[in-house]
Amino acid sequence: MKKIYIFTVLFVLYSCTLCAKEIKLDNILEQIQNTTNKKEKVALLNQLKHELIKINQKSREESNAIFKARQKRPTKLFKMEQ
Repeated sequence: MKKIYIFTVLFVLYSCTLCAKEIKLDNILEQIQNTTNKKEKVALLNQLKHELIKINQKSREESNAIFKARQKRPTKLFKMEQ
């Protein structure tokens, strides 16, 4: 029961942060489309680029952590002999 509760809480938190990232990117994209000034567009594009870099780095770190955890997992079951 506790495992289901913990899983549910973690899933809700993860989905909330994912939606927040998408909303932030959507806001930047909308600002880019609405501006007519070329300098502002360049500044907003740079901001968008930095946000995408941050998201990409976080996802890389998470995937690397998963690969490291899989490498630590034993491939054979340990059997005690008596």
